[in-house]
Amino acid sequence: MEPVGLGIGIAGLAGIFSTCLDMIERIDSYRDFRVDSRAIISQFDADILLFKQWGKSVGYDGKTLEDDHHENLNDAETFSAIRKIFEIIQDIAEDLTEGSSSQQDGAESTISRGKLNDSRRRQFQKLRGFASHRTKIEWILRHKARFLALSQQFGSLVGSLRALVPPETSRSVDSVGGQLHQADPSSHNDVMSKPIRGVNASSPHLDFQRLCMEIEKQFERHMKKDLDDWLGASFTNATYSDSVEKRLPDTCNWILDRGVFVDWESANFASTRAKVLWINGPAGYGKTVLSARIVQHLKARDNLILAHFFFSADLENRADPFIVIRSWASQIISQNREAFDIACGKLEVQNGQPASSTEVMGLFKEIVQQVPNCICVVDALDECSSKGNWSTVQSNTMESFIRLTMQAISGTSSQVLMVSRDDQEIRKGLAQSNTKNAGFEVFEYKIDPADVKPDASKLACSIVDEKLHKKSTALKAEIAERIVDRCDSMFLRIKLLENDIRSGKNQKQLERIVDQAPAALGDLYDRNWARIMGRSNDQDRALAILRWITFGLRPITVFEMTEALLLTGFEDVDDFENELPDEVDESYIQTEILELCESLVETRAGNSTDVLGLKTLHLTHFTVRQYVLLHLPTNASQLIANGNLTSSNELFQHNILAEACLRYLSISSLW
Repeated sequence: MEPVGLGIGIAGLAGIFSTCLDMIERIDSYRDFRVDSRAIISQFDADILLFKQWGKSVGYDGKTLEDDHHENLNDAETFSAIRKIFEIIQDIAEDLTEGSSSQQDGAESTISRGKLNDSRRRQFQKLRGFASHRTKIEWILRHKARFLALSQQFGSLVGSLRALVPPETSRSVDSVGGQLHQADPSSHNDVMSKPIRGVNASSPHLDFQRLCMEIEKQFERHMKKDLDDWLGASFTNATYSDSVEKRLPDTCNWILDRGVFVDWESANFASTRAKVLWINGPAGYGKTVLSARIVQHLKARDNLILAHFFFSADLENRADPFIVIRSWASQIISQNREAFDIACGKLEVQNGQPASSTEVMGLFKEIVQQVPNCICVVDALDECSSKGNWSTVQSNTMESFIRLTMQAISGTSSQVLMVSRDDQEIRKGLAQSNTKNAGFEVFEYKIDPADVKPDASKLACSIVDEKLHKKSTALKAEIAERIVDRCDSMFLRIKLLENDIRSGKNQKQLERIVDQAPAALGDLYDRNWARIMGRSNDQDRALAILRWITFGLRPITVFEMTEALLLTGFEDVDDFENELPDEVDESYIQTEILELCESLVETRAGNSTDVLGLKTLHLTHFTVRQYVLLHLPTNASQLIANGNLTSSNELFQHNILAEACLRYLSISSLW
């Protein structure tokens, strides 16, 4: 071998080795990811250790070269090859650390540039909290192929170094304590030929593919959460599931055979025109359960993307129809990769600012224009316009929502289903949008009592069979038929009669109860309300139950209601625990909550169906909320004492609940 002419060249190589080792050892971005597979990372760590061991064994001690170094380092050709390898390792280290410095969130403070209310400010700050983590994940995904190639290249280069200058037996370094020990010069070949535990030696590429797939799934989960926060998406799966459970077997199938529905559902589109179906009907005719049945039916189809939204009295922000678009967009993003990529691109340019209604509608429009066969369902759309006193500007929001939604789906293969009462704002919005050259077609179906009569008969029969199980079959059939006729097939009126049907009554009494039942829904509410107000001992308790359910920001559980009711009518709450019931069971729920409210309240399964106290309490129908708003009494003296409040009944009721919450917090035994 030709000796190196300049000794400074060999010594200078020590500095390069030290730089390479320092850079390689500081590559730690990939360690931030909590993934199940560590095969590739383990192999890379092992190669770093072998590189470090090789340096010590051939005479590199930190940034200097020992006098007693490996003789092969004196050879010019070997020196040149090693130097080139070191330079390549430096390049690899730089590539592997690329992007680390950009993981900081360098966006300008949007809060300082613009004015945000407290809610939007909290949402903005929450979004920014995810930025750093998302950047890290995006970095590893963008460079996953290069990471695989470079890490494997680094391992090969370390192997070449050990072949060019084999570690001397007297200098081989213990991997744990760093002490010198005897080793076979050929040990490198043994080490390199033995797979690291957990690494598939026959297919390291597959191991890395699995690693990347796990990271990509994690990335998508975090990005989806970020997108939901950005969109401010709400989901109504609980209302949908509850409606599915309420449906009796073999009911609500009639809509699937109606010509208008068949035409709307058909995959045939006239001249690339989207389809809009508006099903409307009076309150109490089971429209929400019908909507849930349609969603179930659509879910059974292949190759479509389905998004649904169910308005209810429990929805806090139900006054804004644009929450529908936020939810639809989020659901489509979850089901379609192209929609996901479009949304990610929009999010990146927002610097974490919460999406406005205009931005969300723009995103929805871009998605449905790019993604075919999107089906969007909204139930009880009319209910979103019934909360509180709307201003002149707000009253136009429903028309605006209809117009912008129609513009978004125009000319696409999208299908929209709207189910509601015959609301004039909705009708006006559709009429104004459905011009001659509109890129969508509108279908309408008005629910008639004759449509639902077979289903109403099944509901009446199920109630009669349960309540009058000891009566004859003929009597039960006659009473069920009377109920359906008297209620004009309205499900809500039938349910409100349920508590009046008791097995202790004889045939004449049962017939009288049905025949004398109020003919109109409002009259039925009036009758039940009179019963509540006539309960001298339980009136306050019943009104408190209705108040908490109607005005609470979220559904209240039976356990929560049990404690909340103790704050009504008790001046001294220090003995709070002794006022609690012995047991919260079916009997307690029925006699102390439901029966007091005369069929205006119902329970639904909570987080755990096994625990009765975790069931949530709800008004039986949205119209009950409207009725309670008009009839729940106020205390004039309390209004005067709180003169800063307006005379609005709703504000007054919220004030009562706030006072109860403060009293609850003041109970010393709870702390």
